[in-house]
Amino acid sequence: MILCWEMMILSFRMRFTYYQKGKKMLLHIPHSNTTIPSYEEQMAKNKDVLEAIEKYTDHRTSELFHYEKAERVEYGYSRLFCDVEKLEENEPMEALGLGILYEVSNASRKYPEKALATYKEHHQKLLETTKKQKEMFDKDGYSIGVNTPFSGTIIPLELYGDEVVYTDEEVYWGFVGGD
Repeated sequence: MILCWEMMILSFRMRFTYYQKGKKMLLHIPHSNTTIPSYEEQMAKNKDVLEAIEKYTDHRTSELFHYEKAERVEYGYSRLFCDVEKLEENEPMEALGLGILYEVSNASRKYPEKALATYKEHHQKLLETTKKQKEMFDKDGYSIGVNTPFSGTIIPLELYGDEVVYTDEEVYWGFVGGD
């Protein structure tokens, strides 16, 4: 057992050193903001919307996960304005009014197309940043885990399902390609 722990510690030190070389980590922070754009004034002043913002915001996530050596993709508005972690099509939460555009009050949106435009912009930035990170790892002979360690992790749709990529731990411990 001691040998296993020593190998895990060595593995961690090697990875930590590798991450120290540059921005080799991607932090996606989609739900930390509480802002509703000023052009959606009716929505921004609605009591139900304001209560839902308090309830559904991942408060202080942006500050908690601030790491200067990481690439960050952070959404600039509240998920009540537009939830960028929802599927563009076939979103199961849509039936509950919690799809891309939440329906938590009678406060109508004046410009839903603007909210959907921010969704597309955010996903384009996430795609570009993910590709950039993947290229850096590939160039250095590493692979990145996709949809890991948690299945259902958001992945730019363009990259989803293109390949199967395993974590170093899976390969190391023989979960992949082993007897």
